[in-house]
Amino acid sequence: MSFELVSAAITALKKPGSSKGVSRNAIKAHIGDKATAVRVNLALKRAVKQGKIVQNKESFKLAKVAAPKKVKKAKKAVAKKPKKAAAKKVAKAAAPAAAAAAPAATGAAPAAAAAKPKKAKAAKPKKAAKAKKAVAAQ
Repeated sequence: MSFELVSAAITALKKPGSSKGVSRNAIKAHIGDKATAVRVNLALKRAVKQGKIVQNKESFKLAKVAAPKKVKKAKKAVAKKPKKAAAKKVAKAAAPAAAAAAPAATGAAPAAAAAKPKKAKAAKPKKAAKAKKAVAAQ
């Protein structure tokens, strides 16, 4: 059973101006002995799943073919030149970083150790739980 037989039956049976569609029984009757009822049902189910036919309750109609959308071309973005003030800020920010890196490169261990922040110790919830139990016991 092919989609062509089903679509031909739908186009032949569709009433002009009707938005409902064609019933499954009418499609089966129009196809007649060319295919069994089971094959018609399977063809309808596959066509609905593929989006070729739209099912509205117990009626079927051919899906509207959407026109391919035109792809708009994106305009090329013009690269802006960096401002002189921004370049000066970058140079100033790089100078302290280079100065901090110089003592570390000379082998100053205390400077390297000071640069690493220590992690804060997590509070121990076990003591608080024991205190609550002691209060509850009294």
